[in-house]
Amino acid sequence: MTRQTTPSILDDLMRADERIQQLPIDALDDNPYQRRSASVADDDPDLLNLSTDIAQQGIIQHLVVRPHPNSRGRYQIAAGHRRRLAARLAGLEHVPCVVRTLTDDQMLDVVFAENYHRADINPIDRAELMQILASRGLSQQAIADRFAISRPAVSNALARLRKRDIHPINYLGIGGAFFAFHLLFSYSVDHLHVGAAF
Repeated sequence: MTRQTTPSILDDLMRADERIQQLPIDALDDNPYQRRSASVADDDPDLLNLSTDIAQQGIIQHLVVRPHPNSRGRYQIAAGHRRRLAARLAGLEHVPCVVRTLTDDQMLDVVFAENYHRADINPIDRAELMQILASRGLSQQAIADRFAISRPAVSNALARLRKRDIHPINYLGIGGAFFAFHLLFSYSVDHLHVGAAF
């Protein structure tokens, strides 16, 4: 089966041809493959700006969720993670959502699509996303093609995760900064080499 391209995945998800429901924020859980929770603090300037906009104008773009596979009455967010965080900061108790039936593979595709074009994605989040793609059966070359980097860059990032033998989301403090620096350095050097070839 041919996988959808990054833009079409999000376009298909965000179409509002199904009924928009107001769901309680407290009933919404993160996408199980989402790795941005630890990267977004409550005092993040962009998040605060979004929260201010939502407080003044409401949520213009609905969230997309799926029924939680293991908890009746709860939902997992497919698209709209930051909007949920900003809405909570703005004091909202309910947010507009479209409920869709989505597979785990589709939930993973959404995470990749939402993160792929982010300039501010940190090296740990990037490596975590690579690891998730690998766990779903993608080869290192296929992952490299998705990120438009070399296969050795993917191999190095995954090797560093294995070497630490610790979930990078919980890898904090000086050690976490050191780890992120190494991933960022490898990614930057790889892009310099690619650029020099053209």
